[in-house]
Amino acid sequence: MPTLERSDGWAACGNVDVLQLSLNVFFKKHRMRVIGEQPGETHVRQGFPRLARWLRGRFMLQRWLPKRAQVKLHPDDHGVAVRACIEDSYALPGLSPRLQDKYQRYFDWWMSELRRHIA
Repeated sequence: MPTLERSDGWAACGNVDVLQLSLNVFFKKHRMRVIGEQPGETHVRQGFPRLARWLRGRFMLQRWLPKRAQVKLHPDDHGVAVRACIEDSYALPGLSPRLQDKYQRYFDWWMSELRRHIA
């Protein structure tokens, strides 16, 4: 089953510890649950897989769609290198074009918000 995803990377000012705390604020603000964390790396989930299976993604808000994300931070010559990836975690094969578009719009918006928050 192909996975929809959006990934990006950029350089940010500051240090890894401060940006990690800022990431946690971002995730809390966007109602994403941290499922794994280690220095410089955070994994989060969001959405309702059972509801998505039952409704097959119809009538769902974008933030309710099941998805997972990971953000990695590591120091480099220009501050901190940020690498972020968000992908669907929908458990059913064959996403409709409408549902794919809903995911992609959310991923683009989320990545833009993250980049603005961690600049």
